[in-house]
Amino acid sequence: MVCGGGLAAWMTVATLARQLPDTVRITLAEIDRDHRCADLFYGTVSGPGSYAFNLAAGVTEPALVLGSSAAFSWGSKYVHWAEGGRSWIQCFNLTLPVIDGVLMHQYLVQQGMTRLDPFLLGAVAGSRGTFAHPPRSPGAAGQQPLARAEYGYHFDPASHARCFAAAVPPGRIHHLKGALTRVAVGDGAITGIALDGADMVTADLYLDCSGPSAELLSRLDPAWLGGRALQISADDVAEARLGPPVRSVSFHDQGWAAQTPLRGSTRSLTVSDATASCNARGGLSASATLGRRRRAWAGNCVGIGHAAGIVEPLTPAPMMLLERDIERLMTLIPVSTRR
Repeated sequence: MVCGGGLAAWMTVATLARQLPDTVRITLAEIDRDHRCADLFYGTVSGPGSYAFNLAAGVTEPALVLGSSAAFSWGSKYVHWAEGGRSWIQCFNLTLPVIDGVLMHQYLVQQGMTRLDPFLLGAVAGSRGTFAHPPRSPGAAGQQPLARAEYGYHFDPASHARCFAAAVPPGRIHHLKGALTRVAVGDGAITGIALDGADMVTADLYLDCSGPSAELLSRLDPAWLGGRALQISADDVAEARLGPPVRSVSFHDQGWAAQTPLRGSTRSLTVSDATASCNARGGLSASATLGRRRRAWAGNCVGIGHAAGIVEPLTPAPMMLLERDIERLMTLIPVSTRR
């Protein structure tokens, strides 16, 4: 049983539906609440691993870019950081080549070159606001200028979640929806849940995708190893043309802000300390304490995404961690093929 809603739940359900045998019954207990606010902490950019992850969940790249607001991304442009004196593009790129046993950056130092970005295609293309798809053919890749370039996606969590929901094969899951009214616990395990006063529903394994509240996992392991408390807000501005394939991240006195080009809009994301006096600009806002739960797997319950841990969305790390959570689950999940 997958309990929750929003991005983590639908990414998990789509992956389970595609990769588990039909002998495993999958139930989605979708908690009836607005998950868009807490999902802001997944950020707005994913890494190069998203392409393979999405395919394994049944989401092809054409389906993603045509069925959601996602756009291609070379990475992030950090503007006026380090006391306002530095700006750079942190792009995706394969490891630089080793020439005759010598690392490439050592050749650059020998030639008195102190910048790597002229040799990183994503950084060069990103600074010019252009995107070209790297080659997929392994045989021809070595001869292509784009061979070492890698890319991710700009995304809006709500739009992204709908894409994964559409990828779930019809009839593959049992879908329940309503307010969570009861979580039963016994002998260090979840014994069932109830939605909106309905009968108790049970499962052998519970996957908590309910976000920072961790509605199930917190019943078994309430300890939260926390750090800074942050507030986050988002605002979308309609755009007739797609912006550059890099998001722009700038520092301000109370935190930082990111401008992420999406298909049809630009998302403005503002992050600051929870005690800061700045006001949320957009219709979506949330707060959370960075950190992790002491155990992501307790008894018969596994925390996925924010139910297990929360990191600051300054880099693609939140989305990468969510994908790794689901991938590790698929390697460890106990499955029987008996009916």
